[in-house]
Parts: sequence; structure tokens; C-alpha cells
Amino acid sequence: MEHLSIRYGKGGLPGYLQRPDAPASDGGAPLLVLVNGSDGTLTDLYATIGASAAARGYAVLYFDGPGQQSQLVAGSHFRPDFEAVLTPVLDHAMALPGIDASRIAVYGVSQAGYWVP
Repeated sequence: MEHLSIRYGKGGLPGYLQRPDAPASDGGAPLLVLVNGSDGTLTDLYATIGASAAARGYAVLYFDGPGQQSQLVAGSHFRPDFEAVLTPVLDHAMALPGIDASRIAVYGVSQAGYWVP
């Protein structure tokens, strides 16, 4: 698991990248970006979706957006225009080595199913 600092606004968002269990043979792994709802944790995403995705060859990116978990102490709030949050996350992800930028999926859990366009 790699710790990420994703540029966002005047600061950053914390995230993690889980590489696939087996390296991609074609030059880059497909990426699954997991987005939590209002009160889920990143460990929940890992246990319920991420570990299985990595076992199937996906790289998995987890992050806390504004108003979520670790960002609550920063005084941030949810945004109705979640694309403003997701765009820098995807920009960061596409620049990561070993990621196939043409094969990215975003999955929103609970309230994030509404936020993810």
C-alpha cells in the first residue's frame, strides 16, 4: 500500500494506492478508484471491495475527500460539485507509474454513488 498526497485546492487529500497482487503484463494495470459516502472508512472499502479487486489484477486508489473521515478535522465540507474533487484525483492517478490511464473505473459507495458522475 502506497501513501499518496493528492493536490487539491490549497492543500491536498490523503490517499492510498494498492497495486495489483500480480503485476500487469501489458504495461499497466487497470485502476479502480473507490469513493466512500458520508461516513464510510477507507478500511471498509479495502475489506469489502479493494482486496478482491487487487487479487483480480486491478490497482485500487482510496482517498478521503472533503467532509470525509480524516478531512473532517481539516474543517472541510462535502461538495455538491464532486467533479471538482474527482478531477484532481483522476489527474493524479493517470500520472502514476504502472497505471493504464485508458482503463480507469470509479465506484461510489453509498452517498458517493450519487456524487460520482
